[in-house]
Amino acid sequence: MNAEIGRRAQAIFEAEQRRLHARVSLVFPWLMGAQWLAGIAAAVWISPLTWIGRDHHVHEHVWAAIVLGGLISAAPMFFAWRRPAEVMTRHIIAIGQMLHSAMLIHLTGGRIETHFHVFGSLAFLALYRDWRVLITATVVVTLDHAIRGMFAPESVFGTPLASRWRWVEHAGWVVFEDVVIITAGVQGLREMRSLAARQAALEVSHAEVEAEVRARTQELSRTADALRASEAKARTADHAKSLFLANMSHEIRTPMTAIIGYADLLEDANQSETERAECVRIIRRNGEHLLSIINDILDVSRIEAGRLTVESVPCSPEQIARDVITLMARRAAEKGVDLRLELPEAVPWIRTDPVRVRQVLVNLVGNAIKFTTSGHIIVRLDVHETALSSARRICFDIEDTGIGISGEHLERLFHAFSQADASTTRRFGGSGLGLSISRSLARLMGGDVSAVSQLGRGSTFTFWFDSPIASPQDTAIHAVQPAGERLRGRILLAEDGPDNQRLFKFHLERAGADVHIVGDGRQAVEAAFSSAGGFDLVLMDMQMPLLDGYSAAAELRRRGWRGPVVALTANAMSGDRQRCLDAGCDDYLAKPITRDSLLAVCARWMNGATRKAA
Repeated sequence: MNAEIGRRAQAIFEAEQRRLHARVSLVFPWLMGAQWLAGIAAAVWISPLTWIGRDHHVHEHVWAAIVLGGLISAAPMFFAWRRPAEVMTRHIIAIGQMLHSAMLIHLTGGRIETHFHVFGSLAFLALYRDWRVLITATVVVTLDHAIRGMFAPESVFGTPLASRWRWVEHAGWVVFEDVVIITAGVQGLREMRSLAARQAALEVSHAEVEAEVRARTQELSRTADALRASEAKARTADHAKSLFLANMSHEIRTPMTAIIGYADLLEDANQSETERAECVRIIRRNGEHLLSIINDILDVSRIEAGRLTVESVPCSPEQIARDVITLMARRAAEKGVDLRLELPEAVPWIRTDPVRVRQVLVNLVGNAIKFTTSGHIIVRLDVHETALSSARRICFDIEDTGIGISGEHLERLFHAFSQADASTTRRFGGSGLGLSISRSLARLMGGDVSAVSQLGRGSTFTFWFDSPIASPQDTAIHAVQPAGERLRGRILLAEDGPDNQRLFKFHLERAGADVHIVGDGRQAVEAAFSSAGGFDLVLMDMQMPLLDGYSAAAELRRRGWRGPVVALTANAMSGDRQRCLDAGCDDYLAKPITRDSLLAVCARWMNGATRKAA
């Protein structure tokens, strides 16, 4: 910073000095013109009186004053006007000014009064604040006095007889004035430098302030732009979520209306068995649809909170694809759409999250069925090599002949709470979350979901991910056969919901189990260690009064219970399963719990439990 100020101060000083030199130089043409006229006047009125008495006539000095004065003035005046700030100009002016003094002294016959013109000239030259100019002037006047003092002393000293060293006296007085003027000039230069330094500091400070103001202004402008963009984005997001909530209200209330309405019909004694069966099918279908919407909302919540995780277990992508086709075949058939699966010759087992792969495929195939009214839907599975020999790229293409999507709406499909346009939701239904969730899941698995489409000619969605190949040992361990429906043994069911108690008890007893029901965790612990215990399995609801399932499971383990404990919970957020296992549970079932999943888990732990009751 000091170096910068120093450089700027020097620049200011030099610029100001140059302006000073120019201003002073421009004064001298007028001064020399006046001196030229004064010399002519002196030649006319003073020289005759001093040189030839009172006989007035045009003396040769008049002509000398006119010609010589013009010659002396010409060069300084020319350079002063053309190059006022140059060094050479200053020295030419100094020489010319001292020669004017010499001419006037000569024209007045060396009168002592005229010698003061020398000192006046030095004072004018001192305005330059350049001591070198004074040295030039002093040399000129000294040489003039010395030379004329030897050869024409009357023209400089006013007497024909003068000491040959008298010029030294005159030179001494000039040097004395030089010392005084140079001292004052040096002081003036110091003041100029000081002013330049202060101005430089002010300019640098001002520049810094201006730079800071500009930076702050730019920052404020960027902040304002960001705020405006954020505000616009927030308004857009708020509008999208408002539409989403309106859609969700419609999507939830529609199946709920059907469920409640057909449940009322079941209570009608006049219903035939066929009509009752149809009511049950409608209630089930709408219940599954309602569960799908709830799961979508939960998945979005987990994604936005960064808590969505995927597992890595051995599975067969071919079997997952076949299961999805089987699951979706009825919906496609109802719309008259041909749903086909195309497979390569060999599909390896891999390690990934089969539940999430199935979820993505169900979303993509479900969308294809929803937006296709005729033609076909082809699910194509391909397996590609990757840079790692131990991994493969699994690629699913879902090709349909549906309504298609315009290019401007294509990318918006993958945004949460968004479909191609609002009318899409009204015409075809859906939450607008499926594709957003699918892309998030694919990226968590190291892949992605993309789409190509032509409006009116169909779409192709591509879902891919890279996955390690599962080892033969892993595939053997996880190739589990479906559990049988027959159960042998006693089950302790800890559940505080009366409806769920009756439902679970019905399924379990129908499968052959002996079921004992308690309504809270404290009763569950007491029953497990009572004399009438001997339970082969504990089904433990995690949310119960008095003592919740987490605390009850931990208490069972603390007191030595070694039998299997399966958690029943409505919590489906990331980490809930691990929380149940950490509390001492062996397995986990998320509500709503289907009959098949309940019986399968119970059969697995009752028929081959790794723990034994205390």
